[in-house]
Amino acid sequence: MPPLSFTVFIPLFTFSAAVFFALTGIRFHSSKGPHYASSNQKSAQRTQWCRYLTNYVWHAVNDVDEFDYTPLYLASLCGHEPVVRLLLQRGAVCDTDKYEGVRCVYGALTDSIRNLLISFDISKATDTTLPFASHLRSLLESDEPLTKDIVLDVGGAESLRLHRFMLSARSQYFREKLLTKWKDKNVIHLMADCDEEAFKLVIGYLYLAHDPFKFRRGDQKLVLRYARKVQLTQLVENLQNNNYIVDPKNFARLMKELQLSLLESARLDFKHFVESSIIANKIETIQSDISDDQVEQLQSCSAFPDLIFYVTDSETATSTYYPVHRSVLIRDEYFKVMFSSSFSEAQDYSILEDLQIVDRSTRLSIQHFPVPNHYIAEIVLRFLYYDHTDIPLDHAVDVLFAGDLLLNDRLKTMAAVAITSSPALPDGYDLYDILRASWETRVERLEHFVAKKIASNLDEFIEDPEFHDIVSESAQRITIRQETDTIELIDDIRFYLAKKWNIDFDGLFEGQKNDLVDQLPGYSNYEMDMAKIEALLSELQLDA
Repeated sequence: MPPLSFTVFIPLFTFSAAVFFALTGIRFHSSKGPHYASSNQKSAQRTQWCRYLTNYVWHAVNDVDEFDYTPLYLASLCGHEPVVRLLLQRGAVCDTDKYEGVRCVYGALTDSIRNLLISFDISKATDTTLPFASHLRSLLESDEPLTKDIVLDVGGAESLRLHRFMLSARSQYFREKLLTKWKDKNVIHLMADCDEEAFKLVIGYLYLAHDPFKFRRGDQKLVLRYARKVQLTQLVENLQNNNYIVDPKNFARLMKELQLSLLESARLDFKHFVESSIIANKIETIQSDISDDQVEQLQSCSAFPDLIFYVTDSETATSTYYPVHRSVLIRDEYFKVMFSSSFSEAQDYSILEDLQIVDRSTRLSIQHFPVPNHYIAEIVLRFLYYDHTDIPLDHAVDVLFAGDLLLNDRLKTMAAVAITSSPALPDGYDLYDILRASWETRVERLEHFVAKKIASNLDEFIEDPEFHDIVSESAQRITIRQETDTIELIDDIRFYLAKKWNIDFDGLFEGQKNDLVDQLPGYSNYEMDMAKIEALLSELQLDA
């Protein structure tokens, strides 16, 4: 822990200044008098001081001092890579599309720090635009739950435990081998002269876990050789082109563009995989169960599944069975809990203990997919496998409820966007149905959507008995209603009425207005609409 006087006087300095003192080895006055760290002070000690700053004193890691220096710029300028890494992990921004990010890259003391800054910028960008990429990267290192089902022996000290479906989806070479020569093998022995590090770079590329700069530092001839061998055309082109860029700014821009392009290519790979290997291999039946032969058909199909999911259509009673993968389904919190807990579903598969991979020779488990029909099931599968976000309006409400059941807020948001961005409502639903669905699934976006629609056409709704009922329902949603409680729906309608007539009450207390408000062109119309709302509340004996 830093000296007590450090915690007392640190508020006198900006966060950047505090980091600067920590980096340069200067320590604050203590009870024993001023002293300075020795010139050979370890980098770990600097990092420890900065960790204290970021954890316990300040959280403004992106603030600037009087010279417009950020902590990240100072750390990169001074050449302290562990501190740069720590600041990035704590939320420091290095956007190479902006001046501050470019300045950090240009000012970095070492190539290692420069590469770290660019790589982190690329990683943050891709995690935001393609969340599935972050999950696929995690599969390479994570074994919770254990889902890997093949071992590649590259002749090194450590073999690679991987996923058949990943290799198949990303590489035509691996796909053909897994369907033929390697079909019944658990361990694949690659060529004796295989370079472990170079081959790991290629595998990292398949799992979207690669760092573009590692390709520069490694043996590029070997990496190119392996990339050509497994038919990774885009990686080959990338390796051949990025050697000619020297300028850090241009290189950072090119790396970001290439990374996003490669990730989009990976998304298309998984789109093709889902359509051609999962959905194309589904089995539909009117029977209550599928036969052993049908289970074997799914188990040996080109999807290389470790699980079978089925959904029963709530109207036709037809069941549809899909070959799927635990490792992808756990992107969703519902399935993550299911497969990582003491539930029976988490224990319903076998492990080859000596290899620490899934035993594919045992019969696959069959689990129920809790959605109303196969249309919704396939929308959810496309979303989980490759972030497909196009939801047909006719299925949007069902997807909304599926997202709520699966504890997936992003899926609910996508469904809400599909509803609110359409000029029409889903077939079979009116505004009141949408509002009730929003209450049940806790999607505020839909509540505002309905309130805005009602406010825009108040005269069409104000005499509607169903509107009266929905206002009463909104009032009853308050568990213990007090006399002064407002009604959520009415509050939202009032807000959008003000927007409709361009009345601005910002900065005023409730019921207060300034001298200019009642002179606005739309104020009289606003007052008339508000009077209708008050009359309705009086009729319903509601005070809001």
